[in-house]
Amino acid sequence: MLVVQPDSPPPVFATHGRSTPMTTTDPRPLVPVGRTIAVLGEMGELGEDTVTAHREIGRYAAEQGVDLLVAVGGALPKQLALAAAGHGVDTAVVADAETAAAYLESILQPGDKVLVKASRSAMLWQVCQRLLGQDVTGW
Repeated sequence: MLVVQPDSPPPVFATHGRSTPMTTTDPRPLVPVGRTIAVLGEMGELGEDTVTAHREIGRYAAEQGVDLLVAVGGALPKQLALAAAGHGVDTAVVADAETAAAYLESILQPGDKVLVKASRSAMLWQVCQRLLGQDVTGW
């Protein structure tokens, strides 16, 4: 995980693919400065357990000390946010990756850590690209 330093672009750690949510959203090994921000979108291919799984990840984020959870997308990411908020995490719900990136640009502070995770279809790599000052692909 990277940490925002003064006068440097915000750091981002992104994962995608079929890795398990519990290993990719674990913020414990992070440097203990600033806020831990999780930017989470819809997890695909979960079948009939999809709503429950999204709620569990929201709860898990709270248990792991996430300070802010930004849920990106529709009804399923909203379940992440509702579960996290129910356990005391500050949350924001945004419609898409572009809005998530703009929101993060407005709130990131030195020392913040950002984890970005969703199924590939959520296109959250665009959040990473924008925060790192790279050309954004797919908008």
